[in-house]
Amino acid sequence: MDGQGKDSKGKMELAKLNKRELLEYVDSDQFQEEELVPISRQRALSQISNPRAEDEDVLLIVLTENKRLCGYLGILPDRIFLSQEDDGQSIHFGWLSCIWVHPDFQGRGIARKMLNEAIQSWKGMLMGTEFVPGLDQFYRSSGSFSYTFCVQGVRMYFGSTLADWVPRKIPALKSFLPVLKWTDDTCNWIWDFMRPKMKATGYQVKPLQQFTTKHELFLRGYIGKSLFQRSVEEFNWILQHPWVLDALEPNACEPRYHFTSCAKNFTITAFELCNNEDQTKAIVLILRRGIYLSIPYLFVSDDEAGSELSNFINEYIHSNGIRVLKIFQKEIRNKIQKEMKGSLFSRQTKREFVCSDALKNFVSGREDLICDGDGDCSFT
Repeated sequence: MDGQGKDSKGKMELAKLNKRELLEYVDSDQFQEEELVPISRQRALSQISNPRAEDEDVLLIVLTENKRLCGYLGILPDRIFLSQEDDGQSIHFGWLSCIWVHPDFQGRGIARKMLNEAIQSWKGMLMGTEFVPGLDQFYRSSGSFSYTFCVQGVRMYFGSTLADWVPRKIPALKSFLPVLKWTDDTCNWIWDFMRPKMKATGYQVKPLQQFTTKHELFLRGYIGKSLFQRSVEEFNWILQHPWVLDALEPNACEPRYHFTSCAKNFTITAFELCNNEDQTKAIVLILRRGIYLSIPYLFVSDDEAGSELSNFINEYIHSNGIRVLKIFQKEIRNKIQKEMKGSLFSRQTKREFVCSDALKNFVSGREDLICDGDGDCSFT
């Protein structure tokens, strides 16, 4: 990894990697030999395959000192479309997808240095979401992110999840994990036995390995309603290049990388729902991570298809042991919540966004056009 700049001490080296440089790096002996890495190979190949990444886009900013990794910042290229008309006018920008500083180097302004470099490299055209608490304040303190907003959503619970959240929220109780698991298993067995029976969908359900021209024709009437207007090419990229792999896959886990590279029961799958005439009536992307389920993208032709889709999601939740469903997409959130069977309770949630001043005029007032999978939410 070639350093492209040094600070005044002459020790800190900063590298900015585009697609070509990122591929060279993950293919190098250096990447194989390093104790810590700023990106997993799977995530790097996904970034390189992004249809919206241009050749000279900065995808990864890395700071090292005496060849030790100090920190890194990742950026995911995307486009904001200026209208719902089919005129293709759009703005190229980047999502702030990750930022990390080694504990030994914290307090030295490394995160600030990397963020400033990202702002300069992307001419201020940046957004961020799904960040850790407090990171939004850090972004705002740069003076380039005065606009923040939230998208409202709902989290629906279909059982007990004590073993998942208690150890994370209260580390002192980790020793009680076997008891928590037993409590979950017992409560969920009882609830699964008592919960209302699921109504099967009357539509044909077809898993999609790849989107085709047929699906492009169906999606054409719905894509324009979203801010980032994903194409068939981008949906295929999301399906074929996940950032997180199922933990059972060979070499799925990258222990040298700080962020998640593998997870138990991690899948992202697309389904097509067709009526008896084999007409496409709905397309949905489902992201499963253990007992959690989210719906990155969902396109429905009419109310009947929406009801059939709810029946399908009900079936999926019940047959796959899902305990939590999270939905933000405003148009279908209330309908799915109303028709979902077997939910113990629901609570409101929200997804926070930061938007650079340079992008504010293109986003403000159009927040409802953001889909659940936009940003890097389809990948994690």
